[in-house]
Amino acid sequence: MIGTISHTHHDSPLLILSSDKDFVQLHVYKNIKQYSPAVKKFVRHEDPSVYLKEHILKGDRGDGIPNICSPDGVFVSGGRQKPIRKNIVSSVSHLNIDNIESSELMENDEYKRNWMRNRQLIDLSLIPEEIKKQILDTYENYVTNDRSKLFNYFIQNKLSNLMDSISEF
Repeated sequence: MIGTISHTHHDSPLLILSSDKDFVQLHVYKNIKQYSPAVKKFVRHEDPSVYLKEHILKGDRGDGIPNICSPDGVFVSGGRQKPIRKNIVSSVSHLNIDNIESSELMENDEYKRNWMRNRQLIDLSLIPEEIKKQILDTYENYVTNDRSKLFNYFIQNKLSNLMDSISEF
């Protein structure tokens, strides 16, 4: 949802409240800021497009995505990933992301297949159109709840510490 809204709403400022580094790729848009509640700091990256390419190459263990040198089920089978050499990363970091599939590195069929697997799973610009449409329809047609019910909700759930901030909800 965050990826789709970020790719389509460039005219209004958007704050992503998440510690998840997957959203760094969205920092290419000037209206996007990300705050990490875990470290209580804004998340920044010098070059979000390079970050995205490296993320696709290296995979994301936390999301179960292996690097491009490793097979699909390496985490499921309890195996170890094949290490990814620094020269592999540096060989594509300067390339346009759409040209990497035709680069010299991708002459290795396994790397190319795994690159395409990882890009599909990581690159938030590749969300299928029908899913994007559903997300945008839901977002743009969202009806907010009646705020008058908050007072009773706070009382019933003994949330008196939030009463002073009720206007912020």
